[in-house]
Amino acid sequence: MLGYYGKISNQFNLSQVKRRKIREFKDVLTNSSGDNPPRFRDIPPEELKKIKDRIRKEAAIENRQEIRKRLLAFAGAIFFIWLLIKACTH
Repeated sequence: MLGYYGKISNQFNLSQVKRRKIREFKDVLTNSSGDNPPRFRDIPPEELKKIKDRIRKEAAIENRQEIRKRLLAFAGAIFFIWLLIKACTH
């Protein structure tokens, strides 16, 4: 058993490891982004249009689903409030 101070020590060590990993990752990014800019492959305009259309379609579907969820939650809340009011008045 570690006990209370053992747990705190273990959490502190884990946070130090996370900070070290983040620092190492930042070093890799800053060192690799020196004189060599990242190279992206050239995409034909038709393929780029298809990709954009697909992303827009997916975003529209996600937005509709989010709106449905919010409307359902709102309707549920209104129904619950109505039930509470109805129960209190009787």
